[in-house]
Amino acid sequence: MTSLALSPIGPFEAAGTRGRPTRVLVTGAGGPAAVAFMQAAVDTDIELWAADTHRYAAGLYLVPAERRVLLPPGDSAEFADRILILCRALAINVFVPTLDDELLPIAAIRSRLEAAGVCVLAPATAALTSCLDLWLLVQLCVKHGIPVPRTRLLDRPMALRSFDRPFAIRPRRRGGSGGATVVGEHSVPPVVPLDGSQILQEYLTGDEYSIDVLAYRDGHIAAVVPRSRRRTSSGIAVAGSTVLDPELEELGRRIAVALELTAVASVQVRRDTAGTPKVIEVCPRFPSGMPLTIASGVNMPALALGDALGKPTSRRVPHRQVSMVRYWDQHFVETSDLEQQHIILADTTLR
Repeated sequence: MTSLALSPIGPFEAAGTRGRPTRVLVTGAGGPAAVAFMQAAVDTDIELWAADTHRYAAGLYLVPAERRVLLPPGDSAEFADRILILCRALAINVFVPTLDDELLPIAAIRSRLEAAGVCVLAPATAALTSCLDLWLLVQLCVKHGIPVPRTRLLDRPMALRSFDRPFAIRPRRRGGSGGATVVGEHSVPPVVPLDGSQILQEYLTGDEYSIDVLAYRDGHIAAVVPRSRRRTSSGIAVAGSTVLDPELEELGRRIAVALELTAVASVQVRRDTAGTPKVIEVCPRFPSGMPLTIASGVNMPALALGDALGKPTSRRVPHRQVSMVRYWDQHFVETSDLEQQHIILADTTLR
């Protein structure tokens, strides 16, 4: 175990200064979004650091042993403090959170990270709040004329009895426990709390898409890439195709403008019986399906990093149609490498 002491490093002047590459810290290294980011961001001027809550997270082994970090979960009280200490101590230039429960804690210390010279690749607090609360997202979309499924807050018994079937009962907070429950024509609705923590939503049966959107820090929308979700497993697309669809691309732009997006997000969309695409939710981070978008010609991780570091970036990046089937793969390491102790921040009192 290694305990990091806070080094006397002030705001970093610029990436690549002091004779070393740009340091990029990616959290949630055991997830597909982090792995996709790290595989896409390979560059001679980039030094990747990987962090996760578990020592056997696959993404940790994409970087050298000395760049692996163990952290508490994103919803723990000490997570934000440890990230701040870590970024200061290692002079991290760019921080990339890839898990939902990390986003709001990081937003709370964003100004302190930026004061230490760390650029955070995540949307601003207002956009995060709307994306992570599905009821607030629906209200935002309605305000901006963006089509969404008919939705009601589940805060009284009448809501269940009067809502047309089929409908879905979903946690109000994105990623909330339990997932969605579909209630069909003859189904008995489950017993759910009437405390406003759930929403009722029109259940759409049409084609499903993810629309990946890249917006630069100045709000310019550089790329919009719709992906069909042909087959999913545990919520992750395992087969899909990028599509050239002006209607979906315009929908992605509209939600990005409404959110005032300044990062990468993925808009989940499904068509209704009339064929109208409606926004279901927005993932306010790099999504797990990013490899397909990259294969279509839009390397969002590299472009977002370039924008964060003030390097010239393309103002508009077109994509092409390409399809993907996803399968499990293996990454082999020496047993001694797997057993090596990772860096652990043991002292959270340092500032």
